[in-house]
Amino acid sequence: MPDLPFVVSLFLLITFTPLSADVIYKGRIHHWVDGDTVDIQFHDLEIRLRLQGIDTPERGEAWWKRARKELREITEDQDLSISIRGWERGCRKGNPKRGSRFEAVIFLADGRSVNDLMVNRGYARRWCQEPWQNLKEHYGSLEEIARSKQIGVWGDKAFNFICTVEDSECDQ
Repeated sequence: MPDLPFVVSLFLLITFTPLSADVIYKGRIHHWVDGDTVDIQFHDLEIRLRLQGIDTPERGEAWWKRARKELREITEDQDLSISIRGWERGCRKGNPKRGSRFEAVIFLADGRSVNDLMVNRGYARRWCQEPWQNLKEHYGSLEEIARSKQIGVWGDKAFNFICTVEDSECDQ
């Protein structure tokens, strides 16, 4: 059982740290949920992370297993730096608590961003609901390069992975 003061401290630290400041944790992924969501072990706590600013095919859609496999191949057995950037309110299937998770950018030991690699390799797109314009532009430009090269999902003409506002699962 996780130490309650530790859990509360972690939550407060992440909640009240300005988004411009990086809170970096070292760790490894122990479970790959899909191509943009992972679980890490932090002390006695399992923490769910969403790769901030990107979106991959959802469970059950074409390409979701391949996106998860790609993420696992990039990160498995790697010492990672995890930059917690925020909190995503859950909104899946009408349940406001289901799906809540921390948003993060994950870096490999050599400094490359896992988030960038997923988009560069054609397994992720910019996240349509991203509130930070600089992330929309950054991931959007990486997405355009992958699309022009027709790699990953972009090479599959039958799979519609174009970002639209209707992609949101949340009630606005």
